[in-house]
Amino acid sequence: MLTLVWVRHGETDWNKAGRLQGREDIPLNERGRLQAKMLGQYLAKRAPWDGIMTSPLSRARETAEIISRETRILVPTVVMDDLIERGYGQASGLTHAEREARFEGSYPDMEPFDAMRARVGRAMEELRRGWADARLIVVAHGGTINVVLSLISGGKVGTGKTLLANASFSTTIYQDHRWVLQSYNQLAPTMAEVNHPLDQP
Repeated sequence: MLTLVWVRHGETDWNKAGRLQGREDIPLNERGRLQAKMLGQYLAKRAPWDGIMTSPLSRARETAEIISRETRILVPTVVMDDLIERGYGQASGLTHAEREARFEGSYPDMEPFDAMRARVGRAMEELRRGWADARLIVVAHGGTINVVLSLISGGKVGTGKTLLANASFSTTIYQDHRWVLQSYNQLAPTMAEVNHPLDQP
């Protein structure tokens, strides 16, 4: 059985300000680093882990590095380009109010959803084929993980329906030739003190 724990990166200043964050390489802020550390400590209690996969963007990579230190995973962190966040085109960096004022409907130059769904599906297949019976931590982004949730749940949760908190985790397994969603958008018990009620996407 393959077990994947999908982790959304810790908070950035853009998250805190409510700015839409896509391919821009925005680093974690101090709260984001604390979130990653606390989640790493929680996941350490659920060892062993066989590896950590991460998006190439620094907010995900740093989250993965902090978790790796806390869980003492002794294998290299693997960067997977297909885990990158959706490109939001001209809407990136704007608050919800700014996007509402400037655009109607879709955002100019945004990555098409079908393309995003295809690459996320490709990443899932790569993990399935390359890591049978492993237990992996996969650090990515709200948009990316929501596509995973939507694909596995048949659209019941995920894209368009679920707001994932920073440093939340969702657990999926691959068993008996099918994906199963065990849980989603969970927080480590100690995280309540450092997370706002609704973190921004």
